[in-house]
Amino acid sequence: MLRPGAALFVAVEDGSRTQVRDYYLDRAQERGALPPTLGARTADVLVELERRGAQPVEIRANDLRWEHVWSAREVLTMLERRTFSLLWDLPDDIHTALLAQTREWTLRIFGTLDARERVEAQLVLYAARKPDGRQK
Repeated sequence: MLRPGAALFVAVEDGSRTQVRDYYLDRAQERGALPPTLGARTADVLVELERRGAQPVEIRANDLRWEHVWSAREVLTMLERRTFSLLWDLPDDIHTALLAQTREWTLRIFGTLDARERVEAQLVLYAARKPDGRQK
């Protein structure tokens, strides 16, 4: 619970998705193979903070931006190694089939596994303060 006068900060990464990763995850979602999302979505958290009387403010700063450049091969390797936690409990047979399907799609779309994707990401900070009710 956020006490009157207290502040809460929520940090969220915005971006850093690649077409190859999205293709894999979309196919996994279609199969119903992904676990339910853990935790709350940012929008839900902000709505709940407002409902409880807090006043969230979005803060975007240029120094909280970064850029990734990955080859399709690097993304496939991250998927294969289950770098992303939502892949940890995916059954091996489904994971193997999805990797093959994604590799085939990648070669068809990009023509090579050395194709590179540039992705911009940013850390978005939300600050929420619940008024303390005192008049100033």
